[in-house]
Amino acid sequence: REIFKDCCFHPGTLMQHMQETAFLMSGLTITLYNRSASRDQDSHCDAPVWRFCYQDGLKDFVRSINGPEPTLYQDILYGQSGTDEVLAEFALIHNTGFDEKLRSFANIISTPEGGTHVTGFRQALTRAINDHARKQGMLKESDPSISREELSEGMTAVISVRLKEPQFEGQTKTKLGNSEVMGAVDQAVGEALNYYLEEHPKEAKLVVDKVILAAQARVA
Repeated sequence: REIFKDCCFHPGTLMQHMQETAFLMSGLTITLYNRSASRDQDSHCDAPVWRFCYQDGLKDFVRSINGPEPTLYQDILYGQSGTDEVLAEFALIHNTGFDEKLRSFANIISTPEGGTHVTGFRQALTRAINDHARKQGMLKESDPSISREELSEGMTAVISVRLKEPQFEGQTKTKLGNSEVMGAVDQAVGEALNYYLEEHPKEAKLVVDKVILAAQARVA
């Protein structure tokens, strides 16, 4: 209090951060007690308690972000890839809407400005969808490739990387700059997506049809 005039905790801010951490660290239980609230009311009252624990980690995170929005398929796509230097994991699902909901993290630190992990994610997603669409004849060789903008419509995704020495860019340090992260994320997303698209042709067609319609609408 000698430094800060107002020493007030904001439960909503703390809850959001604790919940995000629990999402990103699957199986970890975090308990938040609001003891200041009990002191303000009655010293004999129990402090409000919130507990966060998510066994499915990023999948649960995607479900939370997507909310009630109807999805094109049931399964949430998940993949991970790692080395001694970098561990990358992601989860995503496509819904019937048009807005992109993308969250990215590096060492549990939110990176709202993206960075190399988001770049690796987008390039693997774009490559996998376009390759599958051409292989299945949904895109002709003469057709232009589906762009990143079309692929982003109705996508809810979380990208999380862990690395020994993160390098953040920008004045607010909210953008990741490590070049080695791009390849790790690209590999994780590429392997998981290629497998899913091959093993689930019906769901793959729903995704490709949606992005092709988005591309046609953009041209029109």
